[in-house]
This record gives sequence, structure tokens and C-alpha cells, in this order.
Amino acid sequence: MFAWPILGRLLVYSFSMDPGSLRYPGKKRIIAVVLIWAFFLVHVPFTWFCLWLDRVFFPGFRDIEVRGSLFIVGLPRSGTSFLLESLGGDGDTFTSFQLWEMIFAPSIVQKKVWIEIKQLDQLHGARGRKIVQKIERLFFERMEGIHSLRFDSLEEDEFLFVYLFRSIYLAYLFPELDAEHGLLEVDGEGREAALRFYKACVQRHLYVFDPDGQKIFLSKNPGSLTRLGALQSTFKEGRFIHLSRPVEQVAPSTLSLNSYLLSFFTENESNPSTRIETLRTLVNWHQHLEVEGRGAHWLKVSFKALTCMPSNELRRMYTFLGREVNAEIEEAWEVIDQLSKAYKSSHQYPPLTEEERRVTKQTQQIHDLSSRQHRPFIRPRIH
Repeated sequence: MFAWPILGRLLVYSFSMDPGSLRYPGKKRIIAVVLIWAFFLVHVPFTWFCLWLDRVFFPGFRDIEVRGSLFIVGLPRSGTSFLLESLGGDGDTFTSFQLWEMIFAPSIVQKKVWIEIKQLDQLHGARGRKIVQKIERLFFERMEGIHSLRFDSLEEDEFLFVYLFRSIYLAYLFPELDAEHGLLEVDGEGREAALRFYKACVQRHLYVFDPDGQKIFLSKNPGSLTRLGALQSTFKEGRFIHLSRPVEQVAPSTLSLNSYLLSFFTENESNPSTRIETLRTLVNWHQHLEVEGRGAHWLKVSFKALTCMPSNELRRMYTFLGREVNAEIEEAWEVIDQLSKAYKSSHQYPPLTEEERRVTKQTQQIHDLSSRQHRPFIRPRIH
């Protein structure tokens, strides 16, 4: 299950002696690689040990049935985080992974330890919480305005695949090596085994936070675009929201976000070829979702409709799930509508270059031609 071959290859290619490479061993890159490998050599084995302990002390988690699940699937910067927060705010209906749970407590053993620590801290003046807030400001403050992060916030669950060394996040840790790890490809090798691990993590989450099975497990993860086939076969009763936004609209902010995230791991800036490969990946993911994101268990929602009047689209989703909307939820949606109308992004992203626009259009045309030649026409569903 653990991707040992990928781990070995990336270990060898952690550095590049090319001065223009994103993996050139400058001070920031060396520190980043040391911390990365410390995480994989210390925390990851410890977490796997705790996962094994779950089977000894809490074997009942394997009997948990994931009866209701909703997966938000869309390109990066297509409103998936906004939708996760809007739906996840209804804690009586949904349950989701929080950031602290994925980083520090994938296992039941770890969850129970951290929950106990939190309760003890509250009894003693919440001093630990104040320390955590300082840590959040230290590491997450730079992300404000781009993507708000807190340890107790609902977050995309891609981090869980880090424990298998099969996460798209490795593209940030080990840039320029897409051909070596293949993790950005759609439905590639090892996806089914990775989803079995992921489902076991979901069962552990439900075992602790929804033992009565009354809630819908809610997930959002752009990385799901690389494993849609395995995701649907693993969660056969799952429902999916296809959040649609054109590649041309998500590309500038995605490229900007990627450059920012890469700055944590390297002194050098992204070169034109890295940006081009990112655009090709976005087009590939978009076209794959357009083909796979159809059927009775899918609901397509446009980014424009969601951000113009969120309550209308949220109401469609509750109908899609067969859930009723009470007065308290309606009131919360009114607030979301008001905030959405008042929101104005403070970021101005550099537009795509002429070459980047050309490559994006050309890649889309190639995908369209391939789809017409090799796939039957499927009439889109009208929702």
C-alpha cells in the first residue's frame, strides 16, 4: 500500500545541482528537505503504529458502514473550500475531517489522546490553546487572504494520502518530478489501494465523531480528480458535487498559489515550463471531471451560481441529498448570501502569457478530439 518505489526515487532526487532548479540545495531547500524527511522517518512510522493499535483496541471501527457520504470535486480555486465551509457549518447534518485530525491524529488512538489533552487544557485555563494560536499565527498567517487555515478548521483531506506517499502535495515538496511520481495523473497505478486506506480513515473518524451513524460524511479535495474511478467504486453509495469553473478562470490564481506554496521549499521561482505543465494538468483534470462527473449520483454546480446566490445552490444540494432545511439553516444561509455579495477579492493575479493561453487552448482541443474519437457521446444531465 505504501509507495516505497516513489519514496526511493524522490529521496534520490531531493536535490538538483542545476542552479535554476526548484530543487537546488540553497539554505531554504536544505532546511525543507531535512524537515520533510524527519516527518516521513519519525511521524509517519509512529502514525502507522497507532493505526495498527486501532485494530487491537478498537477493532469495531472496521464494522462502521459509511452510509451517507458527499464528495465535493472541482479544480483548485473553484470554490470547493467555500462550499465545504458552507455545508460543514451544519454540524447536525455533516461531519468532516479537521486539519489537526489529519496531521496529528489519523488513528483512533491519537484522536482520543488529543481529545483528552484538549479537555484537560480547558480545565486549566486553556493555556495550551493559547500556545496553539501562536503557532497558527507563525505558520498560517502568511496564508490569510489566500486560504485561511486553522488547526480546527474543516480542510481538504488530501493530507491523509501523505501517509502512503501518494499525495499530490508531493508535487510541492518535490517539484519538477511529475514523471517520476506520476501522482498528478488521473486514475493511475495504486489508486484502489490508496482509497481502501482512505475509507479506513473515514471509518475511524466516524467511530469517534459519529458513532450513531446519523451524519453525512463530507469531503472536499481537488486531489480526488486523480482518483475519481477508485473513489466511486470504493464509496458506491456516495454522492458527488461537480463544482464547475472554466480552466481559464482558475489558472491565474492556481499558478499564483502554487508559486507561493513552492516558496516554502525553495529559493528559486517557478520557471515557464513548470507553469505550462501546471496548465496542462488543470486541463487534464477538467476534461476528466467533465466526462466522469455525470450520473444520478452527481450534481453539477457552477461556481458563478454558487457565489452569486449560495442559498439557492445549497438548497439544491439538500434536495439532492434528501435532507430537509430547517429555519436555523435558512438563517445561516441568509448570512452566507450577505457575505458573498459583500465579498471582494483583494488579490490581483497576473494574467496568463500569450504562450500559456495558447498551450491551454491547444491542450483543450486535443482532449476534445480524443473524447470524440474514443468515447461515446453522453448527453449531459439537466439538474
